[in-house]
This record gives sequence, structure tokens and C-alpha cells, in this order.
Amino acid sequence: SRELEKSFLDGSGRVDYKRLNEYAISMPEQLSYKEFINQFDNHKQAIIKTPIKELVINPKYAFYHLNKNGKLGNKKQERLVLNGGILETLQKPLFITQDTKKGSYFFYKPFKDKDNLIHLVSVEVDKNNRLFYKTSYEADNNRIEKMIKEYKLLYFAGKKPTHNTH
Repeated sequence: SRELEKSFLDGSGRVDYKRLNEYAISMPEQLSYKEFINQFDNHKQAIIKTPIKELVINPKYAFYHLNKNGKLGNKKQERLVLNGGILETLQKPLFITQDTKKGSYFFYKPFKDKDNLIHLVSVEVDKNNRLFYKTSYEADNNRIEKMIKEYKLLYFAGKKPTHNTH
């Protein structure tokens, strides 16, 4: 997307992480199973309004999926630490892109913890004109670059937050 490239690539065409950091808000605390489930209106099949369309999520599946898939990249850290940011990423992403070859949608939201910038991505798939939650993870540099350079831009919030919005 030209708009994302203009906003988040430097002069050499590489991702400008300092610019992404300007859009980052504090990473929400990790939620317990009960806290995670209770943030949704339905524990088996919740409907979430996103900037592009409604999304169906099974909160129990989402929680266990994060737990099952374990580690974040090369870090010895559980993916469950990301669970506090999933709803925020879906409802108030910085941008949403689509891999038109595979049909997958990528919701991106930058967060920061005490040490680092965290690139939280939630992936959805389209079935019968409805989005269904697939997974969430911390994106690596290659994935961020693909989302900016190769995928179709569907939504861009465009403004920098001044504080957490949840």
C-alpha cells in the first residue's frame, strides 16, 4: 500500500520502526482465562465489530490456541502475554491489510512493553462474507514488511494515539 509505505518505510524502503513506535500504546496486562473469556459477549461465539466488518471469535479457542502454540519466535516467552491486546487489535487496529492470494486479513496494532515494541497481529479468514478468528502472534520484521509492501490496504487509522484507548 502506498499509504502505508509513505507512513512506515524509510528512504531506503525498509520498515521504520521508530515511526511505528510513535503509534504504539502500552501493552495491556496479560489476562487470566476467566478475564479473557469475560471480555466477550458470548463465550462460545462472540461477534466483534471491526473497522471493516464483523468478526466471529470463539474466545475459548482463542485462549487455548495462544497457550497451545507456546513461544514467541525465538523468545522464551509464552504467547499468552499477548492476550490482553487481542480485542484492542481487532477493534482499534492501526491498519488492516489483506493477502489477496490467500484471502487472509491481517489486523495490526503496535504496543510497547517496558523493553520493546510489540507488533501484535491477528489473522482472520473470510468464509461466506464473515470474518473468522484464526490466530494472533507477535509479527517478525518480514511479516511487517509484507503487510506494508505486498498486501492490499483495507483500513488505516492514520492518527497517533495519545493514550490507551481501552
